[in-house]
Amino acid sequence: MTKGLSILGLMTLAAIAGWQFYAFATFKDASGTVDVQGGTLHLWLAIGITVLVCIGGFFLFSKLLRYDKRNDLHITSAGQPLGPTGFRKDLL
Repeated sequence: MTKGLSILGLMTLAAIAGWQFYAFATFKDASGTVDVQGGTLHLWLAIGITVLVCIGGFFLFSKLLRYDKRNDLHITSAGQPLGPTGFRKDLL
């Protein structure tokens, strides 16, 4: 459930970033002509939201790819049992 909501949230943020970039690209001045210099706030919002979506997507997909998190190998396990002389069987 939370994975689906996370994906939906990232898609919503990506759509907002696209809308902000569209607002930047079609920004018009007072006379109604397209003003390339204006609307830089929309551009910075689009860039900032895009960076957030990329970072969130990286962490979401790295979490989704952890398919083997139950099969951890613990390096502090006991190892092989000791033989009657107190040494491991494969050491000598």
